[in-house]
Amino acid sequence: APKVAYELQKAGYRLKVATDAFQAPIDGDIIKSFGVGTVLISLGINEKFNEEAIYTLVSSLAEKTGVDFYGITTGLTPSGIDLGSSYFSTMRAPKALLVVGNGVEPSDAGEIWHLLDTRIGYPLAMADMETLNKVNLDKYNTIILSGGSYEALNADKIKNWVSSGGTIIAQGTGAVWAAEKGISQVKIKKFPADTLGPKPYGLQEKIKGAQAIPGTILEVKIDQTHPLCYGFKQNTLSVFKDNSIVFEKIKDPYNAPLFYTEKPLVSGYLTPAKEKFLKNQPSIVTNTLGSGKVISMSDNPNFRAFWYGTNKLFLNALFFNAQIQANIRGGDE
Repeated sequence: APKVAYELQKAGYRLKVATDAFQAPIDGDIIKSFGVGTVLISLGINEKFNEEAIYTLVSSLAEKTGVDFYGITTGLTPSGIDLGSSYFSTMRAPKALLVVGNGVEPSDAGEIWHLLDTRIGYPLAMADMETLNKVNLDKYNTIILSGGSYEALNADKIKNWVSSGGTIIAQGTGAVWAAEKGISQVKIKKFPADTLGPKPYGLQEKIKGAQAIPGTILEVKIDQTHPLCYGFKQNTLSVFKDNSIVFEKIKDPYNAPLFYTEKPLVSGYLTPAKEKFLKNQPSIVTNTLGSGKVISMSDNPNFRAFWYGTNKLFLNALFFNAQIQANIRGGDE
């Protein structure tokens, strides 16, 4: 679906996304249910394209990708939101820039590049920090910070850019940097020191290994109504934790769409103290800064280009970031 959305946007189509569920008639009297996150190609806002051109393009995309399209002949629905209502929010075509080069974790950045270039067909722009500090960022609406050290990045420039309407997607240590610079509202939760007293010198390697978190698979509960979780059918998800970063709980009740469950361990090993420390803490936090958005991810949703279950979180952050506040009833762009 993200590949299709990009192809349509590249061709000049304006797309809308459903911020609530609805039913609509297809093939005559057949009524089909559509969930939150359904993408709408409205003829009304794409008047420059005739029906034949749209049919030809979507038929080609359906054949190439396996994505289903449905023709709906009326904007009035028998149940749920109407197609012409403000509950369908206009999607913003991504103009994304990935920070790369010295200081950036090459595997983390490479995983993002592979996802967008190979699987989505999106031509991702990339720049190192020195270049980023000098260039005009106005032609981009999204900047991606993967894991890495960003001390060479001009934080004031990034902060001003976000305040003017840009979106930051920051994961792992990129999210830590954004928090330290006041770009995000995330606070990092520090693991308590081990105070269990003296231990045998010969066991220190095993004891330290038992304290390690990276490599553990954890369960999170997801808010299916949040734009970052559009399209998920289940209430829980397994995430791969490749770091020891934990966010503190936030006061905003609506913008922590993923948080670890009461018993988060799915696979691997966690000490009882660390499992207790992690439970109910947010895995993703979003906040606004001026007229812009900051999406902070403690875990890597694109781990090694094979952890497909969480790719949708990252892609939703790219395609649906304009909806993070627009999903409030009565809102639009």
